[in-house]
Amino acid sequence: MIIKGNVATEAAKLRSQDGKDLVTYGHGLLGQTLLEHRLLDQLKLWIHPLLVGCGQLFFRQNHSAKFELVSTKILGTGVVVATYQPILT
Repeated sequence: MIIKGNVATEAAKLRSQDGKDLVTYGHGLLGQTLLEHRLLDQLKLWIHPLLVGCGQLFFRQNHSAKFELVSTKILGTGVVVATYQPILT
């Protein structure tokens, strides 16, 4: 479905209708607008354990690494600490 015009108004109309849940992937301006107008019922953050190099933060260019989840901890503030270790191949 394509939303045209006032995104907040259109999203509110869709939200009030019976039927299936609305799902959006990514964020950008649509996500910002939905958050600003309190039109999100749930926010899911997906963490992908893969690093791909492009710069010098972790790797030189064209290098990558895969990781496996070894533990998680949920803090009282709602912060999730996910600990990964490299998968050695």
